[in-house]
Amino acid sequence: MPSSSTRASSESENATRERILDVAVEEFSSKGFGSVRIDSIAARANANKQLIYYYFSSKSGLYDAVLDRLVDTYRPVWAAMREGTLDDMIRLRAEQARGSITWRRLLAWEGLEYWANRDNPIHREDIRKAAYDSQREVLEHAQQSGAFPADVDARFASLLLIFASLGPVAFPQITKLVTGLEPDDPAVADGVDQVIAALLARASEDQRPSGPSQ
Repeated sequence: MPSSSTRASSESENATRERILDVAVEEFSSKGFGSVRIDSIAARANANKQLIYYYFSSKSGLYDAVLDRLVDTYRPVWAAMREGTLDDMIRLRAEQARGSITWRRLLAWEGLEYWANRDNPIHREDIRKAAYDSQREVLEHAQQSGAFPADVDARFASLLLIFASLGPVAFPQITKLVTGLEPDDPAVADGVDQVIAALLARASEDQRPSGPSQ
């Protein structure tokens, strides 16, 4: 059985690691991977620079750990999407969009940097692709039940839903010009959600067979 001093040491290490990750999330989401410096993270987290390398091996390893936290945060949402209906998915996406601006900023930075590194593997590609596949599968099930147009490619429908939530953060200036609102205003997520819900409802109605002519 571990001694009290061993447990205290382990808890302290876990707290330090989580504090480093908290700062790393903020740094990567505000500056992008390329501009972040380990020195800056160490100073803000009040941690030794070498300790960061001990925990995460490299800046790339730290970024992977940040993405692992993203996956862990939204794993329950993705599981609920997979088990729910099309309406459930839209509701869950709207709830997610209202509270995830930091993560969306991180993804926007990652997208900008992708063009200079497109030959490199995408960080945590497998588990992230599996998460997006959950949304595509919901759309495909809705097609099978007649709740979503069967002639629409579910991959691109899923992509548009993702872009709808990422867009205000990726292009905050355009969001302000078009709506007069800041991208982190809850009214933006609500407005996008209402439009998506209306479009999907209209698509569902178009799929229903018409009644007998009078």
